[in-house]
Amino acid sequence: MKKSQGKYALITGVISVIGQAMARELMAAGINVAITGRNKQVMRS
Repeated sequence: MKKSQGKYALITGVISVIGQAMARELMAAGINVAITGRNKQVMRS
């Protein structure tokens, strides 16, 4: 079992480049990610 398996993270401010990069890195590591932001269009990309 991976060390990150079963872990969860909440990322706020996903409309920023830093927030998007952090969410992608965590997902790549196998961590379940929930995101929030003010702009739905940006969050869908």
